[in-house]
Amino acid sequence: DVFGRIYEFFLMKFSMSGAGAQEGGEFFTPPSLVQLIVNFIQPDKGIIYDPACGSGGMFIQTAHFLKNNKTKSVNEKISIFGSELKTNNTKLAKMNLAIHGLEGNIMESNSFYNDSHKLINKCDYVMANPPFNVDKVDKKKNFVKNDERLPFGIPNKDNANYLWIQYFYSYLNKFGKAGFVMAASATDAGKSEKEIRKKLIETGSVESIISISNNFFYTKSLPCHLWFLNKNKKNKDQILMIDARNTF
Repeated sequence: DVFGRIYEFFLMKFSMSGAGAQEGGEFFTPPSLVQLIVNFIQPDKGIIYDPACGSGGMFIQTAHFLKNNKTKSVNEKISIFGSELKTNNTKLAKMNLAIHGLEGNIMESNSFYNDSHKLINKCDYVMANPPFNVDKVDKKKNFVKNDERLPFGIPNKDNANYLWIQYFYSYLNKFGKAGFVMAASATDAGKSEKEIRKKLIETGSVESIISISNNFFYTKSLPCHLWFLNKNKKNKDQILMIDARNTF
C-alpha cells in the first residue's frame, strides 16, 4: 500500500508538471473526481471496465474503496479490464495495478476502432475519463458504421463525446452502473447529439449529472460534468441534477 501511494503521488506530480498526458483532449483525472465517481456508484463486485483507462486511476480508487469497506480479497471481488490508446499510459496502468497488488487485463487498443475485451452487456461497472471533444474519428470505417456499441446512432458532429457515452451505456449489464467525466458542452449539445441524448434519457438509465468547476484539472482550465448511468434505476423518469461549480 505504501509503494502504491508513492506511485500515485508521483503520477499526480508528473501531470501537474505539464509533462503528463494533456494532448488531444486527454489529461490526468484528479483523485477527488475519481473518488466521487467511485463513491457514487460503489463498485463492490463483478466486472469493472475502463475503455480509456490512462494510468489506471479508476481501478486504484476502486481498490481503496473496497479496502475502506473492509474487503480483504479485492482480486476475488472484482475483475479489472482496461483499454488504453497510448503505449506509455498502458505501461503506467499495468505498473500501477502491479504496485497495488491488483490483477487486471489492460490492453493497448484504440476504442474507436476496436472493442478489445468484447464486454457489451457484461459489465457491472464502467468508469472513465475519456479524452474530450476528439475529432477526426473516421466514421466511414465499417467497424464504426456497424458498431454494436452505438445503439442510438452515429453523431454527425466531428467529436467523439457521444460515441463514448454510448460505449459506456452499451457495456453495462441489466444491473450495471457507470460513472464518467464528460465535457460540459456534451450535456446541452444540439442536432444529432441532442437526438442521441434524448434516446438515452428515454431508456431511464441516466441517474445523475453533476456540474463541476473549471479548475479541477491540473493542466487545463476546463468545465466538465460527471455523468452517472444506472440500468437498474428505480425512478426511471427522474434525473438528479447537481450544480457543484462552487463546491471545492
